[in-house]
Amino acid sequence: MGRTIQFTIDNNISTTTLGTLRYLPSHVSSPGASSLFYFCHLMILLFFVSASPLFAQESASEIQKQKRAEEIRARSLNRHQALQEDIPEPVIIKRSPTDDRGDYHGRGRDTGGAIRLLRAGEMREEQSGKGLHRIIEHDVKMIQDSLTIWCEEANYWPEIKMLRLKGDVLIIDPDRKLFADVVNYYEDSRKMLAQGNFKLIRDSATLTSNQGTYDEAEDMVTANVNMVLHDLERNITLTGTKGFWQVKKQNGYVPADPVLVKKDSTGKQLAQVISDSMRYDSEAGYAKATTNVQFWWEEVHGTCGEMYYYPDSEKALMLNAARILRGRDEAKGDSIWIYFTEEAIDSVEVFSNAVAFTPADSTEGAPRSKMTGQRVVMDFNDGKVTRLQSEVQAIGIYHVFDKGKDEGTNRVSGDRIILYFEDGKLEDISVKGGTEGTFYPPELTEEIRKNE
Repeated sequence: MGRTIQFTIDNNISTTTLGTLRYLPSHVSSPGASSLFYFCHLMILLFFVSASPLFAQESASEIQKQKRAEEIRARSLNRHQALQEDIPEPVIIKRSPTDDRGDYHGRGRDTGGAIRLLRAGEMREEQSGKGLHRIIEHDVKMIQDSLTIWCEEANYWPEIKMLRLKGDVLIIDPDRKLFADVVNYYEDSRKMLAQGNFKLIRDSATLTSNQGTYDEAEDMVTANVNMVLHDLERNITLTGTKGFWQVKKQNGYVPADPVLVKKDSTGKQLAQVISDSMRYDSEAGYAKATTNVQFWWEEVHGTCGEMYYYPDSEKALMLNAARILRGRDEAKGDSIWIYFTEEAIDSVEVFSNAVAFTPADSTEGAPRSKMTGQRVVMDFNDGKVTRLQSEVQAIGIYHVFDKGKDEGTNRVSGDRIILYFEDGKLEDISVKGGTEGTFYPPELTEEIRKNE
C-alpha cells in the first residue's frame, strides 16, 4: 500500500540535506489537522545534457531511365515528407496563463549539484519488483544548477538508480532543450532514453525522432526510428529511417534512406539529394552522400557514386562516374564540380575522361555538339550554355546551322578548344595548339553524329 502526501512549498523553509540529496519540506493542510510538517523524501538525480533527359541518342530505354529517376525522386520526397509528418510535436497540455513552463531563467544558477523540487501536487512511495519506487505527480518542476525540468510525473528507483519522467516532458539548460513524452535517465551510465515524439534543440539544429537515446558522455544522439534533422540557419532538412547526431560538434550520419532537401527563404525547394547513406556537418557546412547518389537542383539532375554538397557556397563535387543533365545539355567524367548562382546553374567543370554535349542549334531535334578532353568547362547564362571549353587532348565536334539549315559538321582537335553560343546557337569557335580539323558535309555526317 502506497503512502500519499499532499503538500505545498513554503519558500521560507530552507532545504534539508540527507547524504548527498536535498529536498524541500512542505506544509500539509487537511480538515483534521491544523499545522503538520512532512518531509518529502525524494532521491532524484537527473542530468540533462543538456528536365528532359539528355542522352547520346534519345532512345526509348534512355527515356525510361529518366522516368525511373523521376519516380525515385518522387518516392524519396514522399518518404521525406512522411517522416516529418509522422513526428508530431509532443502533446502540450493546456495550462493557465500564469504557468511558467518553458520560461527559463537558469543561466548561471548554482544548486551545488543538488536537484531541488520546486513544486508538485502529490508524492508517494510504493514497493515493486524493482524495489522502493518513489512517485511525484502533477505539474512537477525541478532544478539542478542551470538545468530546469518540467513534467507531469517523476518516478525514481533508488536501487537501480533510474529516473523516469512522463507526460509533457521539457528539459532546458543554456545550451539546449529536450521535449519528449517519456525520458528515462540511467544514473551510472549517464545515458538518457527519450521515447515518443522527442525533440532536441541546440543552436540552429533541431532533431526529432519517434524514439532515441542521448548519451551525454559520448555527446551522441541515436535516433532509432524516423530521424528528422532541421538546420534552421541553412533551411535544410535531412531525413532518414534512423541516424546519429553529435550535439556539440553538430554533425551526424544517416545510414539508411537519407533524403536532404534545401529550400529558399520563401519555402521553395532548391536542391534535393538522395543516396544509400549520408553524413551532414552543420559546423563545417557540407553534406557527404555515398553510393547511388542522385542530385536535383531546379532542372539539373545528377548521378554519381559520391558527392560533397556545400550549401553555403552553392556548389557540389561529384565523384565516381559523375554525370549531370539539364534538358539536352549533358556532362560526364570521373569528377564534376557544379556551381549555382541566384538559384540557377552557373557553370560545370569536368575532370578526367571529360565529355560534354549541348545542342548545336535551337532547332528542334538538332544534333548536339560534343567536347572531350581531360578538363571541360560549361558556362551558363539564364539556363543556356554560352561557352564550352576543352583542354588537354581536346577534341570538338560541332555542327553548323544557318537559319535552321544543316550545313554540315566539323571535327577539330588541339590543346584548347572553345565554342561560343548565343541564344542556343553556335556563334564562334577558337582552337589553340596542334590544330587539326575535318569538315563533313550533311550527306556524310551520319556516322559522326550517331552518338550525339
